[in-house]
Amino acid sequence: MLLSNSAAYVAHPDREHLGKPADDLSADAKSAIRAGQAYHYIDAAGVVRIFHPLKIGEDTHPWSVMVMFEIAGALRSGSR
Repeated sequence: MLLSNSAAYVAHPDREHLGKPADDLSADAKSAIRAGQAYHYIDAAGVVRIFHPLKIGEDTHPWSVMVMFEIAGALRSGSR
């Protein structure tokens, strides 16, 4: 997913989120996005969210790319 500096979804697999504030993220994650800082956390459901700042075009305010996945799935052994 891609988030603007104001922590709004610019790219999201669920089109309903596009252009809307990322209210599903922690306050610390939104602060890190606005500050242009890398950040990660694991929520109570075991979902990992990793944020990495990036510069888009001429905009001086950093945006953030977010990768999220279930930690149990990532740690599951076996082939797929």
